[in-house]
Order: sequence, then structure tokens, then C-alpha cells
Amino acid sequence: MPLPAEFHEIAKRVNNWGRWGTADEIGTLNLITDAAVREAAATIRTGRRIPLAVPLRQDGIQTGMIPGRINPLHTMIAVNFEMFGPGTVATSDDAVTMGLQAGTHWDGLTHVSHSGRIYNGRPADSITTHDRAAFSGIEKVGPLVSRGVLLDVARARGAERLPEGHTVTPEDLDAAEELAGTTVRPGDVVLVRTGQIQRYLAGEREAYAYPHRASPCAPRSGSTPAMWRRSPTTP
Repeated sequence: MPLPAEFHEIAKRVNNWGRWGTADEIGTLNLITDAAVREAAATIRTGRRIPLAVPLRQDGIQTGMIPGRINPLHTMIAVNFEMFGPGTVATSDDAVTMGLQAGTHWDGLTHVSHSGRIYNGRPADSITTHDRAAFSGIEKVGPLVSRGVLLDVARARGAERLPEGHTVTPEDLDAAEELAGTTVRPGDVVLVRTGQIQRYLAGEREAYAYPHRASPCAPRSGSTPAMWRRSPTTP
């Protein structure tokens, strides 16, 4: 199915190729500067830690819709094995086989190409079976620390979860930002809550696959990874 002309127009408008030089491999993560990290650290009040990843489990988020993406397979390879002989120290060990899409994760900038090109205009064929991604692999990201901003779109619309098929618009994000009582800053990591996780946790395997869309019409730069309002060339 061909992509609509609007998609190509938006892609050109929000394109960051060359913004941080031709050798750059991490894109808008450049916005997470040392200053942004210091500012993020200064916002800590309680020190409470909240896990954001979905649990890794054999009946996990992959439904078989995309071939090759498998949920974790957990295998015990040793159970109370007395490796130095009877009556000595025993050890238990295990192994996990999984697709990298089987849990909460960040995609590298090589995950998707367009017209034979990946980020910064490099050729998509620089990704090979043997050498993997020559450029912009996720390993180039390194440690990430920044301020997280929760935009609760469902709550801003007075719902526990968005209805199926709802398109998240720039207006939705603005309303959620106002509800949060904060302003998204350069280098922020934006978390958009739709409430869809409720279906996953309830075991509705098919229902949570792809029910929501994002409006493509209003880019915003300065946040990572969400963009919706400001000029894409403004840090």
C-alpha cells in the first residue's frame, strides 16, 4: 500500500538529517545534554522508583501478527547441580530465548528505513545479516538519564483508557501537558499514556495490538522521543 503524499511532506518538514553533523548516529538524543541531566536530577523529590516495562512472559505482548517476533522462552539449564561433586556447592542456572520486540524497548535509528535510506541519509544496505547495523545501532545510544514527563492523554479526556481507534492529536497532548502542570523542555523523555496497558494486563491479546493512531500533522521538537508543536529546527 503506497504511503500518502502527506507522509512524505511531513517527513521532509521534521527531518533532522545533518542537524548534528553528518557523522551523528543518535538523532534527537543529542538534546539530552549534561545541562538537561543536571536539571532532571534537580527535580527529584522522593526518590521513588516506578517500573515502566511490561513483564517478560511466555504469553507476552507478541501475538504472532508479525512473523519471527517471539515471546520469551525461559529454560532451566541446571537445577541444584553439584558442579564440584556430591555434597559441594550446588548451582541453578537458566537461559532465555526471545525476540527483542518481546518487551519494553527502545528502537535504534536503523529499525526503519525509507527509500533505501536510514537516519542521516546513510544507505539501508549498511545493515547486514553478518555485521548487523554499521551505523546508528542502539548500542550507540549509551546510558540515558533525563527528566520524564507523563502526558496522561486518557485522563485529560476524562477516561481510564482511550476508545479503540482514537487518534492522539496535538490538542490531546497540549491538554495532557496542562493537566500535568508542566511544560515539556528540550531533552525531556515524554511518556504518553493511553490506558491501553489495561487490556494487555487483562490478557486481551488481540485487542491491544494496534488500536490507536497518532496525528501526523504537527511536529514538535525539543522533546525525546515525542514531537508535536514547535519548529523541528528549534532545540
